[in-house]
Amino acid sequence: MRKAAILFAIIAVTALCAAGLVGCGGGTTKASTPGSGPATTAPSPSTQATAPTSQDVLKYIAHASSLSADEIAAAEEAIRTAKDANTGSIFKATSVKVVDGWAVVAVQETDVPADEAVGFQVYLNKPGTGRWEVVQTGTDLTNADLPGAPPELFK
Repeated sequence: MRKAAILFAIIAVTALCAAGLVGCGGGTTKASTPGSGPATTAPSPSTQATAPTSQDVLKYIAHASSLSADEIAAAEEAIRTAKDANTGSIFKATSVKVVDGWAVVAVQETDVPADEAVGFQVYLNKPGTGRWEVVQTGTDLTNADLPGAPPELFK
């Protein structure tokens, strides 16, 4: 009788643990499409179907129609960086400045009250690879913080 009680307790605890793991993300379901309700798992950044197109990103860049292709590419990389650092948030580029292979992009969180929005600057460099690479993020950095950057970038 005592062995049966111990065995029952072990089975009950195991069942509760298994149920807890499934309820805490152990099970997966497909992410929902926008507007159809909350997603239960985040889509993979490498998933082609969820990657935004350049046209989608352009609506998150202020004055995109008046920017060069280089400025837009820098803004897109800055927005990607901001999203990666703040999962679940949506960012817009409010200003873009490109000088001699360097860029500074001001990004601001959207869809939240203004006093709660996260905002910062993303500093990028375009080395020989031809792609913008994030060098530093922050607010009001100076030439002393990024010694290789042209002084005009900070004006």
